[in-house]
Amino acid sequence: MVDNLVSISSSGRIHAADGVNHSRRVSEGEIRETLVRLEDEIAAHRPVVPPEFPRETYLSYLKDVRSHIGVARHPPVSPGRRASFRRILATYDGPVLYLFNRLALAVHAGESIRRLPEKKLPSEIQDLVDRWFVRVFEDFERQPDRYYSLHNPDFVYDLSVCCMNTIPVGGAWGVHVSRAGLGPLRIGIPRQPLAYLAYLLFHAGGWGPFCVIHTFGRYFPRINCGTMDEAYLRAGELMRRNPRIKGIYRRSWMLDPALADVSPHLTYMREVPARHGARFFRCPTGISDIRGALTLSSTRRRLYELGKYHPTAYAFVWPRAAMLRWAQEKK
Repeated sequence: MVDNLVSISSSGRIHAADGVNHSRRVSEGEIRETLVRLEDEIAAHRPVVPPEFPRETYLSYLKDVRSHIGVARHPPVSPGRRASFRRILATYDGPVLYLFNRLALAVHAGESIRRLPEKKLPSEIQDLVDRWFVRVFEDFERQPDRYYSLHNPDFVYDLSVCCMNTIPVGGAWGVHVSRAGLGPLRIGIPRQPLAYLAYLLFHAGGWGPFCVIHTFGRYFPRINCGTMDEAYLRAGELMRRNPRIKGIYRRSWMLDPALADVSPHLTYMREVPARHGARFFRCPTGISDIRGALTLSSTRRRLYELGKYHPTAYAFVWPRAAMLRWAQEKK
């Protein structure tokens, strides 16, 4: 996946509010020491870890993970692999998987770190990726076992970055390359599914690939208009150098137009793409959308309890040409 992302470049600052030592990178020696330590931990838990655990199969499955949504719905692509993956989760969920999930992070991060020089990432993105890896390795010493659960979105995004399926682009965001989402097709709004398909075909040039934007919950404090623009600019540079990418796709409760009255400080999330050529579509709203909207704001929570606000998810498609025009003007 990193081959689709190697041309990201950056303009703007990189934020340091993550408790990470930014003066170093993860060394080969640190990778080896961590792998030895994790293998020793697994050996020490032999009464818990059954000898028949499909270790290599499981680690290869985790390499396909891109987001916590993917874990829930379709981690490995083929039906056979998907069924096998889910059998492993159902059989071993708990302490056994926590051990192997930690090992998976170290194994896949080590492989990615060794390959990074040949990818020739722009220095700013290289710095962001290096910082992510440093934090992951430092977390091995400070995170509780339950952190390494596939039910924890923070861990899943660690895994996705360590496998180079997702690339951090600054602020609270990362991107991976994929097709547009199916959400706008799965809601009972008359004519929207047809309008969505028509927009993808006639305005965006097809179903994909798109730069799909994800929000990292651990970095919510970094969210503001400036960091959002910086992330868009980095994604725009990616598209400029990769003609296959048809634009940006994003889905979030933060794109809800109702926030203009409820949380006006978040309206820039919608206004920037809306003013510069993006088209919005309503999506089914899930429990995670409601939880995210209410957890982060006592005002939204109070209005929700009064029946005056209901979190609603929207997606936008920002076609390549329109997005790059905005990026050029912004620069």
